Amino acid sequence: MSENNSGSESKEQSTSGKVDGSSVANAVIIFCALVLAVAGVCIVLKSKYETNAAATTDPKAATAPAEAGSSASSAASNTGTATAGTVNANGIDPAVLAAHPELNASVTYQLPGGEQTLDGKTMIGWLVPNGDGTYTRDEATWNQNLSNYVAEMAGSVDTLNKERTFHATGLGDVTLNTGGYYGWVVDQNTEIARLSSDIESGNTVTREPAYSSREVATAANNCGIGQSYAEIDLSRQHLWIYQDGALVFETDIVSGQMDEAHYTPEGVYLLLNKEKDAVLKGDQLPDGSRTYEQPVSYWMPITHSGIGLHDASWKNVFGGLEYINNGSHGCINLPPDVAGTVYELITMSMPIVIYYSQPYELREAPESALEQYYKRKEDEARAAGADTNSEAFTDADGDGIPDNISYTDADGDDIPDAPAGETTPAATASSSAPETGGKTDDTAADKNDPKKLYPVCDNGLCDTDGNGVGDTDPSLLGY
Repeated sequence: MSENNSGSESKEQSTSGKVDGSSVANAVIIFCALVLAVAGVCIVLKSKYETNAAATTDPKAATAPAEAGSSASSAASNTGTATAGTVNANGIDPAVLAAHPELNASVTYQLPGGEQTLDGKTMIGWLVPNGDGTYTRDEATWNQNLSNYVAEMAGSVDTLNKERTFHATGLGDVTLNTGGYYGWVVDQNTEIARLSSDIESGNTVTREPAYSSREVATAANNCGIGQSYAEIDLSRQHLWIYQDGALVFETDIVSGQMDEAHYTPEGVYLLLNKEKDAVLKGDQLPDGSRTYEQPVSYWMPITHSGIGLHDASWKNVFGGLEYINNGSHGCINLPPDVAGTVYELITMSMPIVIYYSQPYELREAPESALEQYYKRKEDEARAAGADTNSEAFTDADGDGIPDNISYTDADGDDIPDAPAGETTPAATASSSAPETGGKTDDTAADKNDPKKLYPVCDNGLCDTDGNGVGDTDPSLLGY
């Protein structure tokens, strides 16, 4: 009879493909009880499903604490302190909560893409189980888990230097390459400290994380750009300004000459400043001179390295292919008669989207202003009959600087530190500690970016030959 019943059960399983969970659980428990009884051990039999029936009818919910970390319900049964209905909303044994009140904390983050909550269900996994239903908080492990949590959140939130889709005027959706400094960035160090404080106090809070950079709109609103923005297509050499989704102004422009040192970089930016009647200054050379000093009526910088929008009274051609061979040193040149309008329309909180809608190639970068300076000095000395084989003119290491000149390079930008006592407006505006003499190095990545190594904006004396040194004849202005 037993064999027939067993055979019937097997047939049912093969037909239905399912087996009742409680039947299996009870069978396992009965078997274990028989084994323990033979060993002379007394136990109280209780099915797992029967135990949780009073708290929930959902088997998945009943096991939630185990999924969150070390099982609080299992720990409670190990110590014999937990009974049905004694766990809190997070499914954590009150005895564990009493020993670790920080697990009562709940921090709900308001993120650009929605809300995210950290509570005891997650944090219990940051504790070290002792095997007897109790937990130990190892500070190194706890702090590492807290840091990891913030880092993972930042990874899902941060948009800086990540590609995004943008609806380009007349083109439809285009992919914006990484660049600029516009985007969400969680300030992880600040947030770790704030989160730790909230947890230790057992607070229930709802807030944003600490940001070091934020966007003006959510991802659902024009991919974080919003409805009020400036758009510059460097391939079409045109600028558009939108307010509340409506086009309010447009103009032709001239951008950076298409070589490795002068091209205008793509990216999404915000204005760093707005200034009328500014004097834009280039790099300071060893003799104290500047590569250029150019007055402009309207100056709107977008990078700390000296790239921005400004009027260009020395140019009479805007748009078209002018930029390829006769472009700026990186800035966006505006026609003088419209620069004031652009200045008034672009606000400090308005994203500026800059992109190339067509593929492009860059020519090799010309010699830097510093290299040209020493070559010019060598030519002058040779013409005067000096010995150009001396260390004053030889350059064994190929850095463009005579061997007899010692120098420092504190920021690693491959340009000698200028004499102390002077900083340029670009350096003063830098988020990094400015280097005296006019060079800044905002990030380590700048070292490998020729555009930032030689941030010579197109102001001051012109540079028609692209050698990085302004021409002496004002009639040759053409950048």
